[in-house]
Amino acid sequence: MKSPAEFPERVLQTISRYHMICPGDRVLVAVSGGPDSIALLHVLRALAAELRLSGLGVAHFNHHLRDAASDEDAGFVVDLCRDLGLDCRTGGEDVAAYQKGTGLSLEMAARQCRRRFLLNAASAAQAQKIALGHNANDQAEEVLLRLIRGTAPGGLSGMRPTTAEGLIRPLLGLERSEILQYLTDNGFPYRTDISNLEPCCDRNRLRLRVLPRLREHFNPKLVQTLCRHADLAREEEAWWDQALDPLWRRLVISEQTGRIVLQRRLLVSAPEVVGRRLLKRALIRLSGSFYGLQRVHLDLLLRLAVSKRSTGCIHLPGNIRGRNEYDCFSVSVEAVAEHPLVLRIDAPGTFQVAGLTLKVSSSSGNGASGFIPDRGDPFTAWMDEACLRWPLTVRTWEPGDRFQPLGMRGRTKKLQDLFTDLKVPPSLRGRLPILCDVEKICWVVGYRMDERVRIRNETVRILQISVG
Repeated sequence: MKSPAEFPERVLQTISRYHMICPGDRVLVAVSGGPDSIALLHVLRALAAELRLSGLGVAHFNHHLRDAASDEDAGFVVDLCRDLGLDCRTGGEDVAAYQKGTGLSLEMAARQCRRRFLLNAASAAQAQKIALGHNANDQAEEVLLRLIRGTAPGGLSGMRPTTAEGLIRPLLGLERSEILQYLTDNGFPYRTDISNLEPCCDRNRLRLRVLPRLREHFNPKLVQTLCRHADLAREEEAWWDQALDPLWRRLVISEQTGRIVLQRRLLVSAPEVVGRRLLKRALIRLSGSFYGLQRVHLDLLLRLAVSKRSTGCIHLPGNIRGRNEYDCFSVSVEAVAEHPLVLRIDAPGTFQVAGLTLKVSSSSGNGASGFIPDRGDPFTAWMDEACLRWPLTVRTWEPGDRFQPLGMRGRTKKLQDLFTDLKVPPSLRGRLPILCDVEKICWVVGYRMDERVRIRNETVRILQISVG
């Protein structure tokens, strides 16, 4: 049996090994009230001076999944923080309702809600790090669960000791039995979530039924073995990340919040093992993690990319979409519910809608002979004001929309056919601004104006519209 004094020292070793905390950091501890998070809080408080922390605070998230027990957990944490003289930030969300609205698993829905709260709480507390109470047993369970479900090799690296968002896991080097012993030796009370003792989900069944038998019949040190394997897998992942950097820079066409566009030809010409890793990198950059996804999802994305279909879409967990967009392949995180783009314009002026700025101005003109448009700016259009019927409207594309593209001499065309001809990515079609008057579509912003509003020799007034 290890002495109680060894526990803080082992935590300190883990913090030092992974460079978790820098002098002057403010740390926010995520405390549920259970044994792991309570032990983490007490040991970090004991090490605060040695770590040269500028502050230590607590955040507690109420999932509202266990009726009165959830509220009792929150009360326990608040009372403990008051006794210790620590700032405590509390919050909660109806996780069951969120799960129903998103279609996620309960575990993933809870994780997303909790993560969102913790990041906001850390920002409000000006904390550089968020300390989580995951231990070596949790890591072993995670690795084994991923293996059973069918993870890619990188998934065997398990939970990362640190993340780019500032999450740290100082207890990863300690087993659950050691944590409980530390609490007992020091007389630290904690709460027990009885749902963790019931075989009600895959993780619990693995913890309660599978791991004990594996340790008994195959390897008494299975937890250490799986954690060591996670460390090795993480080292290999770091090597792959560095090796793929040059190819990644060539592959990416654009990277924005919620959407990454890749060169499809380069993606499909790479060996499959490389293609999967590149797609995994894209998903992690989009969502912050690969949580809830498996090797099969990477295979589905790659299968779509290498297919002969010029367009196509696949839906993955977490509202992730993969799309063939002609010469491009995009991965994106779709909003659960998008607000339609609608704007009414009654007169010239400057308008804001859905992150866009529209500038509408009217000026006198001398007909087409004296007018020279800037052909290099697809986001500015010039129209014969007399050919427009006010008010104008900016909206998104609707099925069945038709107009008369400039240069087609009065022939009409479906917008859907125009999008196909111009190879407009399907993921953008539903977000493109369409300028209309009372009677007709006047301009598909960025692509084509309507023949009926063009500048003519008899034009008297010109309406200029810019979108940016």
